[in-house]
Amino acid sequence: GDRTAPVVTLGRLSGSSVVATLTFTVTGNEPIVCSTLSASEGVDFVFERISRINSIVQTTEDVCTISAQSTAEPGDTNPRASTLTAAASFSISDTAGNVQTVLTGSPQTIWVQRIARPVIALSATTETANLNVAMNGYTVTSTGGTVASYSITGTLPAGVSFSTTTGRITGTPTAAQAATTYTITATNTSGSATATFTLTTLVYTCANGFGTCALGETGPGGGIVFYVEAGGGTFTCGPTLASTCKYLEVAPNTWSGGAADPTIIWQAAPSFGAIPSPGSAGQAVGSGYRNSATVVAWLGNDSTHANGAARRYSANGLTDWYLPARDELNQLCVYFSNVATVTDNTAETWSGSGRCNGNAATGRAGIGGFVAAEYHSSSDLAATVANSFRQNFATGGIPYIRDVRRDGVLRVRPIRAFG
Repeated sequence: GDRTAPVVTLGRLSGSSVVATLTFTVTGNEPIVCSTLSASEGVDFVFERISRINSIVQTTEDVCTISAQSTAEPGDTNPRASTLTAAASFSISDTAGNVQTVLTGSPQTIWVQRIARPVIALSATTETANLNVAMNGYTVTSTGGTVASYSITGTLPAGVSFSTTTGRITGTPTAAQAATTYTITATNTSGSATATFTLTTLVYTCANGFGTCALGETGPGGGIVFYVEAGGGTFTCGPTLASTCKYLEVAPNTWSGGAADPTIIWQAAPSFGAIPSPGSAGQAVGSGYRNSATVVAWLGNDSTHANGAARRYSANGLTDWYLPARDELNQLCVYFSNVATVTDNTAETWSGSGRCNGNAATGRAGIGGFVAAEYHSSSDLAATVANSFRQNFATGGIPYIRDVRRDGVLRVRPIRAFG
């Protein structure tokens, strides 16, 4: 029988590596038994900049393939030598049981310079995208090692896709989806890094502030849309009249915490005086916010007066509610009375195209919850006159809008402009 020990040679798969896992070989001149080799350090092999042997596999009858782990750190600017050397106690057997204790070619070195692990950041971490409109998405900034590929966890809505090359989510969503957080993973041979992105896709609706609104729909503030600018046009609005809006919505009758609109004074006597510039004499649709903002800056931001109470109301995270101007109050009465408006430019100082001519407390089957009583507007008759406009929601008829002393205690209902 065979009584000759095999000749075995240590080799390496390659002369250099950018990965932590290294490959060496032990090759015999005849069939050898790889299972007689130990992966434990100091038994058959000595390690230098190698943390462990992962496995020793019999790949052919005369070749053992050794997988070893380098200790070279990712991002090191210099190549590092990872060396495998035969230990003094090295031994391997051939299939006949002959033992060889000499390993030709030992030691073998693989020079390792690992790239840095990925480091990524997204230009945006959240987005609310509208249905059938291309999403803005984000860009990916990589400041670590070169990214080999990207992956994502989570199911994207229809119409949206993810690139494993760029790491970006792009597309035009065609299905609505609640806020969903995705984990984006960048990977290279040294490791991985993650970032998160939250995507919400919405159907265009009046209630979410993205759709077209019609009379009677629920607005973004949870109120009822009672005015739509004719012909798709806009009106000036906002605290300085520097914005444009299309719609007005009114708060529910429970806005103050009770079942009906509260009665609040406009301004307590005897502190009447000139309202500071720009005053609160605005009467047109859209001017109520500036009126209320001016009065609140003058009288204080509290609920003891009508403008302050309206401005302090908030709903659905919106804090731009205010006491309606004269013409806004009239449009409120017009919509909820649900009767034809009439033109009447002779009564009092009215110069609008129509006035409320019904009962807003019972019109439209009582929707809106108005009280058959007088309501405050934010419009002062003049900066130096202690009178403000109000409207009678019980009759809607003449006298439908007229001045009343600022110390009148009347009903209050906030509105807001948007669009």
